[in-house]
Amino acid sequence: MDHPKIYVGGGCREDRALDVCLYAIQRRASDLVEISPLKRPALAPLGRLDIADDDLAGRMRFLIPTLNGFKGWAAFVTRDTLFQADIYELWQLRDERRAVMGVWHDDKTTDPAFACDRLPSLLLWNCGHPANRALTLDYALRSDRTGLCRFDWLHDGLRGQLPEEWNWRDGQSNPALPPKAIEFAQSRPWQGGANPCRYADLWRREAQRIFGEAIPAGGLSTV
Repeated sequence: MDHPKIYVGGGCREDRALDVCLYAIQRRASDLVEISPLKRPALAPLGRLDIADDDLAGRMRFLIPTLNGFKGWAAFVTRDTLFQADIYELWQLRDERRAVMGVWHDDKTTDPAFACDRLPSLLLWNCGHPANRALTLDYALRSDRTGLCRFDWLHDGLRGQLPEEWNWRDGQSNPALPPKAIEFAQSRPWQGGANPCRYADLWRREAQRIFGEAIPAGGLSTV
């Protein structure tokens, strides 16, 4: 099997979260994994990007087919995600009929009021799918963001569904479901004053393996 390629981005700017995300992926991977953190220097091959950082962060997941040369498969994951399973398990779920796969938590992704808020934190991109050729660099950076979040360039049936455990969200996902990837977008364990969140202890435990010190329940930073 070809090795997974993962791009890690998202709106969270906390490097501690990125370190834990990368470490958790690698620690559980059964074989080689290629991981590319998405910071501006990593986007240099795309040329000069005249776009504000906040807007760019919200569009990064839509740059993956371009970054991957419209070839093969690649995953996008936000840095506030904690993997609890082998990325190769996710790789086995690829469906060549689909242009993109994710955990679509509800039907509100078609509602402009919810389209961007409800985006999966993990997307499995079929970069070589013909439909994704429409997702050019200019389209990803310049088109209406709500339309991007609705995946307007795709026809019905080209979005594939991943099992819910690959994008577990506190308050949305089935609490009885053992998570394979946990999203901490709403309550971030690394921040001081963070709201209590299920599985935050798992994140702190992973962080302790890296930084060699216990992470208090209230987080370490106030940023």
